[in-house]
Amino acid sequence: MKLNDAFLNRMKQILKGDYDAVMYVSNSKYFGTNDEHKLLKMLKAKVKTPTLFVLNQLDYFVPEEDSILKMVNDYKSDLIKFGFKKPIIVPVSAYASFLFRTETSLLSKIEMRKLEMLNEVFECDYYDLPMYINEQSSKDKLSMTGIISLENILITI
Repeated sequence: MKLNDAFLNRMKQILKGDYDAVMYVSNSKYFGTNDEHKLLKMLKAKVKTPTLFVLNQLDYFVPEEDSILKMVNDYKSDLIKFGFKKPIIVPVSAYASFLFRTETSLLSKIEMRKLEMLNEVFECDYYDLPMYINEQSSKDKLSMTGIISLENILITI
C-alpha cells in the first residue's frame, strides 16, 4: 500500500466521525495536485459540517516570484468548482506562529536561527497574511502569520 493510499484510507475513517467542523490544512507548495483534488472531492461528498480551509507554509513564497493573493483566489476558485459554496480560507504560517509564540529559552539552536530568519521575513508587508482575506493589516508578527485570524474564525464555527 502506497503512502497516499494509506492516507486516503485514514481520511475515510476520519470522515465517518461526528464532528462540529473540519479543518482542512493544505500545504501551499502542493496546491492543485491530483491527491489534493481527491481529498477535496471526498470532503465535499462526505462532510456535512462546516469546513475551514487553511493554506499553510505561505512564508515560503517569494515576493518577486509568487503571488499569495493569486494563490488564495485560485484555491477559492478550485473549492467552488468542487461545490463548496462560500469556502472559508485562512492563509497561515503555522511554523512561524509556533516560533513567535514559543519562549526563546525553549528553542533549539536551529529553531533560533529559523526564528531570526522568520523575524526578518515578516518585516515585509507581503507576508501580512490576514490582508489576503480582507482582514485588518497588522505590524504584529504573530498576527501577520494568520494564526490569530484562524483562532478567531475557529471560535465562531
